[in-house]
Amino acid sequence: MNDSGCCRRKVSLSLVGATATGTNSDCHGSADGVKANDKHVMRRPNVLPIFWGKRYASNPMSVTLGVQLLTDLVTGAFMNSLAQYGVGVGTISQQVTIGTDPAAQTWDSFDTKDRDQLIKWLDDGTIATKPAMNETNLLYCIFLPTNLALVEWKGQERQPHHRRGRVASACYI
Repeated sequence: MNDSGCCRRKVSLSLVGATATGTNSDCHGSADGVKANDKHVMRRPNVLPIFWGKRYASNPMSVTLGVQLLTDLVTGAFMNSLAQYGVGVGTISQQVTIGTDPAAQTWDSFDTKDRDQLIKWLDDGTIATKPAMNETNLLYCIFLPTNLALVEWKGQERQPHHRRGRVASACYI
């Protein structure tokens, strides 16, 4: 097969001291709109699934399927395709199921309620796995309650759906 019409797979030897000039620039020729996200790369992501809502608490198969989805993504062949970015196969932590629904019926994805709620759970012990000082690989994945309507507009341009905050003023999440 000739390489003239498609990208060749690349695997980085090391990202230490390396600088990226663009995302997929060899293949697509453009990285417009792709931001470096403070250049943080989770080398070995450790994903902690959080299932929030009465429905998850009363339907354990939903939790099982959600964990399987994350396991397939984080520990499977998909992660091999991220090797060129310095990302390796990750792990899945023991899931947490929170059996209460929020008072609100809508959830604005541009707001900071998800981050603030996670910090509250970490502070009050609902979620025991807190990030270590200078943690770089822990990712909390919140499955929102199924009865919540997701709202994505507050007069702002679209942004990634993740937020940062401090836990007990020790480290960022």
